[in-house]
Amino acid sequence: MRRSQLENALLERLLTKLPYQRAPRFVALFVLTGMACWGEPGAKGPATAADVPAAAPGALQNDESEPVSEPAPPPTPLPPQARPTKPVPTFVPRPAPSPASLASRVAPKLEALSAWVKKRQGELGFALRDLGSGRELLAEGAGKALNPASNQKLLTTAVALSELGADFRYHVGVLGKVDGGVAPRLVLRSDGDPTFTYEELRGFAERLVGLGLKQVAGDVLVDQSAFDDRYTPPAFEQQPSEWAAFRAPVSAVSLERNSTTLHVFPTQPGELARVEFEPPGYVSVQGEVRTERGKKRDHVGLTMKPHGLMLGAQVSGDVPAGGAVVHITRRIDNPEIYAGVVLKRVLQNLGVEVRGEAKRGGEDETGELVGRDSLPLSQLVQQLGKASDNFYAETLLKTLGAVKRGKPGTAENGAQVAFDWLRLRQLGEDGLKIGNGSGLYDANRVSARTFTRVLEMAYLDPAISQPYQEQLAVGGLDGTLRTRFYALKSRRSVHAKTGTLNKVTSLSGYVFGPEQETGLAFSILVTGTTDHAGARQRMDALVLEMSDALWAPKSSGLALARR
Repeated sequence: MRRSQLENALLERLLTKLPYQRAPRFVALFVLTGMACWGEPGAKGPATAADVPAAAPGALQNDESEPVSEPAPPPTPLPPQARPTKPVPTFVPRPAPSPASLASRVAPKLEALSAWVKKRQGELGFALRDLGSGRELLAEGAGKALNPASNQKLLTTAVALSELGADFRYHVGVLGKVDGGVAPRLVLRSDGDPTFTYEELRGFAERLVGLGLKQVAGDVLVDQSAFDDRYTPPAFEQQPSEWAAFRAPVSAVSLERNSTTLHVFPTQPGELARVEFEPPGYVSVQGEVRTERGKKRDHVGLTMKPHGLMLGAQVSGDVPAGGAVVHITRRIDNPEIYAGVVLKRVLQNLGVEVRGEAKRGGEDETGELVGRDSLPLSQLVQQLGKASDNFYAETLLKTLGAVKRGKPGTAENGAQVAFDWLRLRQLGEDGLKIGNGSGLYDANRVSARTFTRVLEMAYLDPAISQPYQEQLAVGGLDGTLRTRFYALKSRRSVHAKTGTLNKVTSLSGYVFGPEQETGLAFSILVTGTTDHAGARQRMDALVLEMSDALWAPKSSGLALARR
């Protein structure tokens, strides 16, 4: 046995012999001392402040309690011959029933949250379902249809995995003909792939040059026909002046999540800083940023403004000499020809003569020159659950519309697919409303009971159970829960989706016991108050109590110390 395992085993054995009832203060002091020396049982070492990841900066409108301002891009898609395949189980058994005492243990925490919400004249929706027995253990306002904020992504993900399949892949490619080094035109086409990057587009251009392309005699066309031309998702018009990337438009052919990034490079003191936008060719820049001596931080101003189908930017401010490069990402306004403009610029940089312009069209082109498939949906949905990516969610909603109801895909058709899916399975409550796929703004109404039923259904469905669980953030470890439930990090017991709007705080997901032998589905929706910190504190205490109840008596000493 390794030393760390031996130390943890000794601590666990001592905890079982301590006099919790007779000397609680002594036990708490002992446990805290043990945690300082050894860390939590199962952890690699003592928990320190340095172990806790810092929260990423971001605006509250990003719909997350711990916003992910720049979600990590998905890994590069595998070539067709290298795609791994996993056998799909034919049956997912229910776990063992939760302890009989669980409801009575959790009830006081629910009462505390309820009293707090009522004092602020808010509304609470709460449901707790035992995955083992299928019974609802506790509920308060469980049938109320409330604004779920980003918990809406739980429904979008479940419907997408169920209706499209975990192995569903997007495709993007460049079509046309090259004869004697000349292409009459080029067509960039996709069925909605949200993962297409500038780096991949450059790779396409290089491969075209490798095929002998020297001139494009006509236009570079962008085929957007897979989706409709309502690029702004439903309810996003409620904040039209917001240029943050989380409000990006959605299109069949997109590039870099339909966003662009300003890079400001410091130069010599007193000189103009170098200003560049990536991808290149789409944003025209006015103004200047200077490099100043003695500055401790950057002060860069950026104002975006539509310029026809292109985009204009006004920059200002200063950066410190010798400082780091400044990066600012903003959404674009109209994605209709965005990828085509960039492809044209990249080809020109590679020495290809392009005589035409970037335009929309090319639906009749059939011959593909270069292309690639995306990763499977089972991996893409992690951008919804862990990173809470609004762009992926809204793209999936339109994809559902396109695949299940025909092209062009629309958000309205996608929402109807999701609504019908819930009704068919008798998972929806009265007042159910699905307006968009991300939960951003005032678009949706879902009850806590609907969420727990969907979570239960997804857990028991062998076709989606594993990818659905894997896409959720794990408390204390990753995604939007990386700085919450840190005390439960070694347990990996909380798998959930967060959500935050101006007057909404939500958290829904699973709580598992040791080895996932027991499990709960829960949903907590709090609306009508802007005190997000206060709501999270009480919501987290409620979920911690669920975890402790499933892990008792193993966790009793740690739970006492934590209180």
